[in-house]
Amino acid sequence: MPNIFIHGIIDAPAPPQWLIDKADNIVAAGTPTQAIMNNWGDDFTARPLYKDGVVYRNAFNHCTYLDEECLTWSRENVTKRTKDIRLAATVPGLARCGAHIDRTRNYTLMYLLETGGDDHQTVFYQEKGIGELIRPEKYHVDNYDDLSIVSVIRLQVNKWNLLQARILHSVENIAQGRRSIQISLDDFPDDAVITNITNL
Repeated sequence: MPNIFIHGIIDAPAPPQWLIDKADNIVAAGTPTQAIMNNWGDDFTARPLYKDGVVYRNAFNHCTYLDEECLTWSRENVTKRTKDIRLAATVPGLARCGAHIDRTRNYTLMYLLETGGDDHQTVFYQEKGIGELIRPEKYHVDNYDDLSIVSVIRLQVNKWNLLQARILHSVENIAQGRRSIQISLDDFPDDAVITNITNL
């Protein structure tokens, strides 16, 4: 199996309270989410997932972009590679975000504010019959029977978790609703100190 980075912890300051408060205020003001801005309808965000003979509604991460002040903080304190910074949240009651490739980034930095559940997991997959692990952006597989698990990660709380976004991955056991500050990256953050690295 190729040596591909999938997860690590970046040594960087936690999001300051002013940034979290600003993010909450931006959401409360009714700022359109990424899905609304890009006309991603329910046929994508709330698509059906098929697992063990049960149909689930996808727990999409609804993201709201933060402003220039937050972006500057991220570039100065976390990584200069920051493409955007956002507040992301799933709808409580929805247990899983199905296997997908991110639509707008190659790596994701995630700081969990609410995990979604004590047994939350980020699961990486290989699609059965497909040799490649790195897949095209926007790709998704909605039937778990078509997937083989290659790694299971539990994101660390109160840490910046760096994740590979170009391998099929799902988020499981988040029915309580997950909330996070996320930083999008197109390039690997070579200016950051990364520990606890997991490769495939």
